[in-house]
Amino acid sequence: MPQRFFKVTCPKKRIHDVRYVGKITSGVVTAAAQGAQFFLNLAYIMALARLLVPQEFGLVAMVTTVTGFLRIFQDVDLSMATVRYRALPEIRQQMIG
Repeated sequence: MPQRFFKVTCPKKRIHDVRYVGKITSGVVTAAAQGAQFFLNLAYIMALARLLVPQEFGLVAMVTTVTGFLRIFQDVDLSMATVRYRALPEIRQQMIG
């Protein structure tokens, strides 16, 4: 078979591509930030468990659960809608904040 139909790429060359390195770096930073957030939340809950009486800690646990669930719907894809349109009217820009 002729070689013109197949493009052989060397993985070593791809490592030096700036876009590839940027994707890897941003993925590592995102994973590290999520891990740090998880452990800080865990430390926060452990400290509250030691400082509060059980009834108060139960209340904090219930409120934390509800606010964590509501945080999922915080943006409601407003950022994606903003990116979608190049020029938003002035009134809409004020509504978004």
